Amino acid sequence: MLESIKLSETSALVLLFLQDQVYHSNAVKEYLLHLDLSAGKELHNACNAIWPQYAEVIVNRKHTILQHINEALAKNPSLQIISGAAGLDPFGLELTQRHKGLEIYEIDREQMPIKAGLINIPNLHLIACDLADTTTVIEKLKQSGWQQDEPTFLVMEGISYYLTPDILRNFVTTIKPRYAIFDHLRESGMNEAADLIGSNVFDLIHDYIKMDKMQRYNALSLRELLEMKIIKNWSLCAMEHQRIGQNVHFPSDDFGWVDVTAFESKG
Repeated sequence: MLESIKLSETSALVLLFLQDQVYHSNAVKEYLLHLDLSAGKELHNACNAIWPQYAEVIVNRKHTILQHINEALAKNPSLQIISGAAGLDPFGLELTQRHKGLEIYEIDREQMPIKAGLINIPNLHLIACDLADTTTVIEKLKQSGWQQDEPTFLVMEGISYYLTPDILRNFVTTIKPRYAIFDHLRESGMNEAADLIGSNVFDLIHDYIKMDKMQRYNALSLRELLEMKIIKNWSLCAMEHQRIGQNVHFPSDDFGWVDVTAFESKG
């Protein structure tokens, strides 16, 4: 029997927020049984103390990204998926259960050996590499079967806050995806209440991970950085309405501090 894997505070945080609301496959449920999320409970409670509905941010974000990918795959089932800084999140595992035969390449600097000990699916490729080392990233992707000349969908969830603009741009322009989707902290467009909640939560996370600076983008500034075209941008208000058909916690576009933006290549 596999022993339980103890996650770091921040790695456990997202999974504590999700609470079976997005991932529904039996494979994911089995995988999650092997993850010890206890280290994230203090941070989880601290976020909820700032805003008790904070789980809605994570659920809306994840649901929006998965739905957009599902729609893209319905139009083009041969797309390859690359997920940058995938960590121990079961995102790729869930996709393999929804889309049989889909080739998924997850990249993370530290967590892939642990994940490989829990998951053995031939078309879910777990690559240990730093996103800043683009030469090695491309080399390892090709070794794993990635076809550089075939259309790729790049997923960058929960990572744009932490990478410098140069590293982010270099990684994306090296991959040259046909499509990409990001979540990102807003630079502007927030009302006072939303700005306070978002700033307090990310200041808290910032203190846990000892980062110098959290990166912020609006859709237009991210478009210029990545040299791609915007397909669609979702506020938290739009994400919530898409998910449940009404707005309960996010009544307006300016009550939100995280956006999701989908892109396509200019070529």
